[in-house]
Amino acid sequence: MIHLGLSWSLIFSLTAMKVASGNSETISVTNGEKEGTWGERETCPSKQKALGFEQKVEESESTFDGTAVNGIKLICGTPGQTGSYTEITSQTGKFGDWKGRKMCKEGGVLQSFWLRVDPPHDYEDDEAVTNIKFVCSTGEILEGEGEHGGEYGDKSPMCLNGIIGLKTLVQPHKGFFGDDTSLNDVIFYCSP
Repeated sequence: MIHLGLSWSLIFSLTAMKVASGNSETISVTNGEKEGTWGERETCPSKQKALGFEQKVEESESTFDGTAVNGIKLICGTPGQTGSYTEITSQTGKFGDWKGRKMCKEGGVLQSFWLRVDPPHDYEDDEAVTNIKFVCSTGEILEGEGEHGGEYGDKSPMCLNGIIGLKTLVQPHKGFFGDDTSLNDVIFYCSP
């Protein structure tokens, strides 16, 4: 009986080690800001993964209260197949324009990311997220067409089987006298 108990204990320990070191359900970074509300979780259709992305950006030269990145759109598809894509996005801000798709090489999927964040300033314009970079499973790094303020933080953990969804933290428009930031943070969901 004791031998059986030790065996179950060993099996449980090995299973726990695999889960702790394996693919996570979500990935995030530590340098995102905290303003706003979280949007809904959005995921790619069944059997599709994020093959690329697009950003909605308000350029800082266009206004005295710039918001930089206002949204992130994932481009979903079946790895290795071209043609039919599905675009998904969580909550987005009201300013800026979509800047064009950035796609992994054929067969590649998005696996991890960095956020470029401009932290709050006492007497200057606040922007929060100013750009994003992704690592593809094929090795290339895709960088968005965002702004240049702030710095990139540490890279997120990796979604071993690819990214399949997202949820964004967006500050709503504060009106004429408020200092808007728009996109403050993002969480990506991993394929199991």
